[in-house]
Amino acid sequence: DVRTRLIQALVLLLILLGLFWWAMTRLLRPLTEISGHIRTRDITELQHLPALDDTASAEIRMIKQALDGLMGKSHEYTESLRESRDLLRRQAKERAELIDELEAKNAELERFTYTVSHDLKSPLITIRGFVGLLETDLKADDRQRVAQDLQQIASATDTMQNLLNELLELSRIGR
Repeated sequence: DVRTRLIQALVLLLILLGLFWWAMTRLLRPLTEISGHIRTRDITELQHLPALDDTASAEIRMIKQALDGLMGKSHEYTESLRESRDLLRRQAKERAELIDELEAKNAELERFTYTVSHDLKSPLITIRGFVGLLETDLKADDRQRVAQDLQQIASATDTMQNLLNELLELSRIGR
């Protein structure tokens, strides 16, 4: 009787082991194939997993279908991120080029402003000097020198007027 029970227990154990082996091969083999396929590739490049063989269970097929959906979405998001990254790089490059251009124009404007201010100071210095001479000549009642001083002042104002006119013309051309 003990021997019969032992045989029954062994048969039951073998049946359970057989069912376990069947379930494991039916479940684990497809899962192992899926995970191996994922591990050997760049996940961002995958859109779908390879087809399962006919022995895969419905649950495994559902898992594969869900993974395919996730991988497809992941691929879409990755592509979207790549496009955004490329756009940002292009915009950053354009912005850097514009900044360089703006800095060059600002440097040119600084040089121009320095030159113009220097050119406009020159007639003013001349006028100021001849105003002092004019005062001296008026006190000395030297009419010939007064006329020369006034001529020099008029010449300096004409020079300044020409510089201002040219500056205004340049600003109109720049628009």
